[in-house]
Amino acid sequence: MTNLKLSRRIPVTCTLLLLVGFGQLASQEAKEETQPCACLTFKIAYDVSSVLEIILRPDQILDAPEKFMDSDRASQLVTMWHKKRGSKAGAKDLQNELHKWAGMSLDERRNNDQFLASQHLLQTEESFASGAVRHLCKYLPADADLTTTIYFTTAWNIDVIHEDRDIVIHIDKGEFDNMLIHELHHRGFDDSYKKHVSGEIPTGLFDRIYFMLQLEGMATYVAYRGRSEFPNGRGWDDYNLLEDSATVIQLAEELVGLLQNAQRMKTDVLAKQSWEVGIRDRAFYVVGAHMAKVIEEALGREALIETIIKSPYSFVELYNGLQAGVVKIPILR
Repeated sequence: MTNLKLSRRIPVTCTLLLLVGFGQLASQEAKEETQPCACLTFKIAYDVSSVLEIILRPDQILDAPEKFMDSDRASQLVTMWHKKRGSKAGAKDLQNELHKWAGMSLDERRNNDQFLASQHLLQTEESFASGAVRHLCKYLPADADLTTTIYFTTAWNIDVIHEDRDIVIHIDKGEFDNMLIHELHHRGFDDSYKKHVSGEIPTGLFDRIYFMLQLEGMATYVAYRGRSEFPNGRGWDDYNLLEDSATVIQLAEELVGLLQNAQRMKTDVLAKQSWEVGIRDRAFYVVGAHMAKVIEEALGREALIETIIKSPYSFVELYNGLQAGVVKIPILR
């Protein structure tokens, strides 16, 4: 675990004098000394080549789909992701998609929402990437590596996956900005966790629950804070829940109930129930975002960021010590 001395040797935050519009938190940061920030130097890139190949050349790919899967980076990443989980990427998904596009005229394909979304992405890549890096680095350790390529695809039955430092997302109508802030925060959080806390993402169920609570909660909160600059995306249901104090309390109590009974559960039962409470019911996202919000409002952004380089347990402990927390989260180790 990283100690406080190490966290001070590496600048904890990227101090930016670009925070007009962030309310009372801006005045606090405007007083801080500006420091060089490695986080700001990392690059985010888009790749829509898979989408264009599938939409514009479906007949040629149908002649040799395996060759396409072997050469197309988005398909490679999807295949790798499935292999690690003991499953296979659905070749039938690819073939069905190719037949769909092959049945359209070229004009129909070029006027389809997915093709138009790919062109919009290419036009907005640079402005999004620069704005995203600025926003994300406000909520990550100064040495967090955000370098990634976001591969868009139309072939696979996926939503978003992270694999080999990159992201694959299914293209629909191009309304990605806010959702990508969430996913890109994962990228920086994952890098910081491996640098400062542990070289690997936790696999033990207790550790995993607290890791997911901080990972998803902070990503939700950071995207929530960026919704005026990055308004398009799919996070708004979680934001509505976050702004409803009764719902936050209800979900927090569900999470507490899970943790209070966790030590008596069989591993498979705990895994199932943690998914149901944390992912399906959104407790990791909404309660974790509430916790991040409480910490930042009470102690400042640097205190929130410092929990990333300590551990998810420090995130919970810091929150539990604040009066504004709606429900205290029990800690199991």
